[in-house]
Order: sequence, then C-alpha cells, then structure tokens
Amino acid sequence: MGRCSYHSISWVRAFILVGSLLSLGACPALGTVFHVTPQDDYQAVVSSLQPGDTLVLSAGVYDTSPPGLPIFSLHGEADNPIVITGPEQEPFPVLLGRSTHNTVRFDDASYIVVRNIEINGQDLGGDGVKAQGVAHHITLENLRISGVGSEQGTVGISTNGGTTWNWVIRNNVIVNAGTGMYLGNSPGTEPFIHGLIEHNLIVDTIGYNFQIKHQNPRPDIPGIPVDPGSTIIRHNVLSKATNPSTGGSARPNLLVGHFPLSGPGQDDVYEIYGNFFYHNPSGEALFQGEGNVALYNNLFMNTVGEAIRIQPHNDIPRKIRVFHNTIVARDSGIVISGGAANQRQVVVGNAVFAGSPIRGGEQLDNRTDTFESAGAYVQNPFATPGAGLDLYPKVGTLQGNGVDTTSFGNQFDEWDRDFNGVQRSGVFRGAYAGEGANPGWLPQLTRKPLIEAPPLLSLDIDSNGEANVWDASMICRYLDPAMTNPADVTIGLIDLAGSRTTPQAIVDYLTLAEQEGMLDADGNGTSDAFDCEIITAFLFGITSDSLLANGLGAGATRTTASALVDFLSGYLPGMGGEASTAQIMPLSSETEIEASSSALTFEPTETLVVEEPTAGPTTDAGIALAPPSRGNKKGHFKRAEQAREGRPH
Repeated sequence: MGRCSYHSISWVRAFILVGSLLSLGACPALGTVFHVTPQDDYQAVVSSLQPGDTLVLSAGVYDTSPPGLPIFSLHGEADNPIVITGPEQEPFPVLLGRSTHNTVRFDDASYIVVRNIEINGQDLGGDGVKAQGVAHHITLENLRISGVGSEQGTVGISTNGGTTWNWVIRNNVIVNAGTGMYLGNSPGTEPFIHGLIEHNLIVDTIGYNFQIKHQNPRPDIPGIPVDPGSTIIRHNVLSKATNPSTGGSARPNLLVGHFPLSGPGQDDVYEIYGNFFYHNPSGEALFQGEGNVALYNNLFMNTVGEAIRIQPHNDIPRKIRVFHNTIVARDSGIVISGGAANQRQVVVGNAVFAGSPIRGGEQLDNRTDTFESAGAYVQNPFATPGAGLDLYPKVGTLQGNGVDTTSFGNQFDEWDRDFNGVQRSGVFRGAYAGEGANPGWLPQLTRKPLIEAPPLLSLDIDSNGEANVWDASMICRYLDPAMTNPADVTIGLIDLAGSRTTPQAIVDYLTLAEQEGMLDADGNGTSDAFDCEIITAFLFGITSDSLLANGLGAGATRTTASALVDFLSGYLPGMGGEASTAQIMPLSSETEIEASSSALTFEPTETLVVEEPTAGPTTDAGIALAPPSRGNKKGHFKRAEQAREGRPH
C-alpha cells in the first residue's frame, strides 16, 4: 500500500480526517491531504502541491488579494492527479473574485481536479475559471459559478488564453453570466481539443450559453493530441429564456466552430447528444454549427424562434449528421446550408414541429408537421420546464418503418440510446424510443441527472455471442403462460459459455426485454405466441413474407416482413444491440435443418415437413411449413423448442 500522510493548518482537523479515512480503509495511493480554512495561507499550499496531493478547502468565504486559485506550473499524473476540493456536501467554500484577476486560473498545468467550490466573481469583470496558458487533463466538477455577468465578454469558464486538451467539464452550474463557457479563442490559435462537457446547467446568459471556437492548424506542443478524436457535449441543459442580448450582439445557446482544415484534428467531430436546449428570444437559433458535427437524441424547445442552423461561420459545414432529435420551434426547425459538396449532410429520424420544419441536407425517415400541431404528437409541448413540459411521444404518433441508420450507425457514442438512455429499436422518430408515459426525466431548468442506462438488449439471451434458435426457445418458453418456474424456461437451453448462465438471470433479462418492447415483434403492445413465432422464424434466417405465415396479433403495427426485419435486426448483437461482435446464426444447411427439426416438439395440430425447397410454400432457410392451427395457442410455444443435446457446456 502507498503511503498515507496528512497535513493541515488545523491539526485537529487532520487528526479527525486521518481517523475517518483509516476507519474506511481509504487513502490515496500517493500524496498528502491538506486541510485549510479561509484564515489560512491556502495559496502557499496550492503552489506546493505534488502528484497525488489533495487540498480540502473547508466551507467559508475566501476573500483574498490576489483572489481565488492560481494554478501555475502545477502538474499531477494520470494515475495521481492533484485534487483541490471543497466538502462533498454543501455548503461549499466560496472564492470571491476581483476586477484585477480571474478567480480560478491555469497556466502550465496538467492532471488537476477542481471540484465542489462556489465561485463568485462579484460582477467585477474577472472570469470565473480561465486557462491563461497551456493546460491539459483538467477536470472542473460540481462548481457553482455566478457573479460573472458584468458584460457579455465576462465568462464563467474560458480557455481563450491557452491551448487546452482533455478537459472534463461536468456537473457545473453557471447562472447569469456574460457568456457561460468560451472554449478556444477568436483567431483559432488556442484550440480546445477532445473535451468532455456533460451534465452542466447554464442559464440566462447575455451571450452564448457556450461556444467552442474554430481551430487553425494545431500548434506544435509536446503531448498535444494528433490522432482523430471527439469533443463530446452531452446531457447539458442550456437556456437563454431571460436576459439575452439582442440585435448585433445576439448569440445562439450553443455554437461550435470547425476543426483544422488540414493536419491533426481535421477528422475530429463534435458528438452532441442528450441535451435539452430551451428558448432563445434573441432571434438566434438554439444551436449553430459547422465543420464535422453529429447532433442527436436532443430536445429543442423554442416557442419564440429557431432550433438548429448548420451553416458557414468561419468555414463551412462538412460531415453533418442530424438524427433522432425532437424539435418544437415557432420558426425554423432544421436548416442546413452551404455544406461541402464532397461530404454528406444527412438529416434522418427526427421529429420536427416547426414553422418551417426542415430545409437542406439529405432528408430520410423524418416526421414533420407544423409548430401548432406538436401537441398531437407529443405529450405536453407548450408547458414550461418543470411545470409539465413533456416531449415524449403519444401512442401511435412517431413510429414507422425502421430508420435508415447507415449514415450514423456504430459511428458515434451512444448513437443507439435515446434521450432517456433507453436502447433504440429503430422505429421511433425523435429523441425518444418509446411512447405513452415518459419513464425518464422531464425537461426542466435543473441539471439533468445522471441516469444509469438499462443494459443493452439483444436476442442473444444467454449472451454467448450468438443469436440463434436456442435463444428463441427461451423467449418462447418465457412467453408461455404455463412456464412459471425459471428453470422450466431455461432447462437444456443455456450455453454455459455465455455470461448469463442461471435461470434467474435469464428470466430477469427476459422480463426487462419484455418491458422494453423487444419481445413485442408485431408491435401490438403485447408479447405473446405470435411474437414467439416471428422471432423464431427470424432466427432461423427467414426474412421474407414467410415471417407472416402464422399471422399477427390483434392491433399489430408492424405488418410487413420488412418492418419486422427492421425491428428485429436492431436487436441483433453487434448491430445496435449488445456491444458484441456476434451475429444471427441461422440454421441453413440441409444437415442442420434435419438435425434441428427432429428435435422440435409439436402439438398434434401442427406439422413440420423437411423436404426440397420446391415442395410447397417454403421459408428462406428451405423449410416447408404447414401453419399450425390458430385454435391451439400453446402449440406455437412448443413449435419453437429444441433439444439442447450437443451444445457446449
């Protein structure tokens, strides 16, 4: 075990801290823990911190001159960052700003964590947090930033004084700032590279909620990223409902500029998802972007203006993917113009209710209507955030045939998760993959909570890397009302080489799959024998109209073979389902078909004939089937079952 040492201006606090940490069996692998109070010379401690050290600021007001935290020539290590923190629970320490200095400032710094602190610039003109030189691997977490709204150029978090990379900006609250965040600089010479910006609340700024500036060719700095990567902007709440500048000073909620046009960074992309954009009465859009942008699974609500505008700013739009967003906007919904002719700008799978829903780009599988009609599609679009606003689909309004995912599938982070973190089945337009009652967070002007997403679902029930008829057998047994014991559902069917190997684990997984709709193949709201038949046939490799041979449940919404295939393909492992390389494993050779069919069990009303494909109606796998009697529902479950002999254990 590494050393544990603790120093403090207050030795009583140190004694208490050591006792509590040792009682928990916890200490940093390296480093010293310092405790300070507002009466102590904490800045002298800051300048002496070493990799692995932690400085704990106790609650109180830190009103010093010079103010705040000067973090200069200070370097942690990847596994032993320097941590400067307030207590885990409020009240946090308060750092007061001055007109002469930015409050928290970085220069020649790396692997630093600053968290659980309130920053009040007192509206004297200094930025809340500022990179004044090169700084990388910086984490800003759970900060409360206010008093930085003296004018539009005063910023909550700014990096315009130095090149920065691998910053994490997480769970912060910035209110009434001139500009919430300003990352990069106007000439494009100090780029902000490969950042993660998540779960922040930025409201009522004069200018941008935040902007990431365009980038010139990257400077030659040791350690600067050269491989392609992403800046991820996710699960933030951005509102300019009050206090925005107007006229020539008006700004979007979020604007992202282009990446370098050549050299390292030219293939970088912004991945912007899971955010809630609300109101901008200034005349600007909620979002503006250029360069390489993937914008997906977001909610846009603007009853006084536009939502999305992709257009030239310092350069032009290049690789653009706008998919699975829900948009309610009085004016334009999505506008794409001036894009590079040699690259695609694609708009697919969105639900847009706006004065002018979509203009420009390649448009595929979107659902559009007027701004006023939004209430016919989503639950409560014209309420205010926190008082009933709900953009979740009403039943039967935003489903359709499978969305064409070829332009974005498997290319971006969490591309197949909806705004609530639920896995997509591929049939819903907009930011949500469900309908009816919203099971997730309702949009409001608070931080979007961290949601533990449910596990990715696939038809590989035992998670052994294959989706096949043994998995179908477990699905059918689970759906059979007579099968009430988990062991009955799985006996002889589980591959012990998989990662779900107990009857209870299988049943728990199937219960979740039923709740999330994966087992409702025909889309009628019920998982039953008809779905068992369809799933079994699909996992035999059948993709033609033979999928419909045994009928559909009453009220089915997926009524064609192509709709069924689109839906079920979304649950193939490695194709939008689990993070696996497995694929469907159909039984296709004559030997396999004969071996498997000999093990099938049937009610007397059913027959299965294995013969040459030319004899009678056949499936894609060459199996001729006489449809079972509709009068014997249990026979449908029996038909899918197979013996488990010969499977690896």
